[in-house]
Amino acid sequence: MTFLNPAAEALTGWPAADAVGRPLSVVFRIINEQTRKPVEDPAAAVLRSGAAIGLPGQTALWARGGDVLPIDDSGAPIIDDRGAVAGVVLVFRDVTERRRAEEAEAFRRSEQRWRSLTEALPQLVWSATPNGSCDYFSTQWTEHTGLAEADLLGWRWLETLHPEDREPTRRLWLESIAGYHPYDVEYRVRHRDGEHRWFKTRGTPIRDDGGAVLKWFGTCTDITDLRPAEKALRESEERFRGTFESAAVGIAHTDLDGRWLRLNQTLAAILGYTVEETLQRRWQDLTHPEDVPASLEEFTALLRGERPSYLQEKRYIRKDGSVIWGQLAVSLQRDAAGKPAYAIVVIQDVSERKQLDSELRHAKETAEAAKRAKDEFLANVSLP
Repeated sequence: MTFLNPAAEALTGWPAADAVGRPLSVVFRIINEQTRKPVEDPAAAVLRSGAAIGLPGQTALWARGGDVLPIDDSGAPIIDDRGAVAGVVLVFRDVTERRRAEEAEAFRRSEQRWRSLTEALPQLVWSATPNGSCDYFSTQWTEHTGLAEADLLGWRWLETLHPEDREPTRRLWLESIAGYHPYDVEYRVRHRDGEHRWFKTRGTPIRDDGGAVLKWFGTCTDITDLRPAEKALRESEERFRGTFESAAVGIAHTDLDGRWLRLNQTLAAILGYTVEETLQRRWQDLTHPEDVPASLEEFTALLRGERPSYLQEKRYIRKDGSVIWGQLAVSLQRDAAGKPAYAIVVIQDVSERKQLDSELRHAKETAEAAKRAKDEFLANVSLP
């Protein structure tokens, strides 16, 4: 190193008095901005080619104090009176501010494209700063509420919500901001005509490479017309669950391989297991081995579509080893494409009835045997 001007001293962190006489690679340390690995000494590149060069982009200067500065760099040979290369002059400049300006312009264009996209969506779109203060509302918001965007910014959008929804929504939004987790809520937004309509709102934090939240983006979808259907569906599901759990008979769903998918407490009690224990087994595992072939035959015919349902009586082995008789009705639930999805099974414990039937049959057989014996006796006895 033979010379540094004041700008070079400031950027490298080396005063000329300390730098002159030192190897160029000690004072002028050039690295790849992304990988932080050294790149070729620019002076060596000039000396090798004998011509002026410009280093490719994404280079940075590693200053004496440890700062890394993005730079533009070029070099040219110094030619003496005889036409020989006497040295190299390097010219470089800090492009940090230029980079910032370029990034700001790129961000401005990106935001402009994003806003153009949001204006074309049917949803109400918004964005917020990391601390939760809303800094953008799409024109759909202003069209719906009749308010200018400036009257919605910050936290003023809460005033457009139904009075009953404001405080719960505010608390949930604060919890999402504090926990950096997605925001999902339903609330009513006042329309310009005074009607409050239901919206499904979702917000997502946008993070940098380090995980810090840079921005929140969200959408609000009008679900007013869907809510009656959702309410009816919820009520239907509640009725189904109530019927399923409260039924006096065992009810279950099984997959096509025989695994229990869900069952009520009544069925678990019939089989002598807990619900959790039953879900870990297949119906084949609980069926008496002698009855498994007939059950599989019936179930296979059902899957093939040879019958819409079937009735069967068979034996089950309970957890304690005892055997019970179950009367079951099995049908098939199909998916939208018409393919078998799962089986619906209703089981009733008929062990007592089977026992009574057996006892009655035994009593009848005993009575018939006694009658035959009596008839034979009378037929063979000579009366005086």
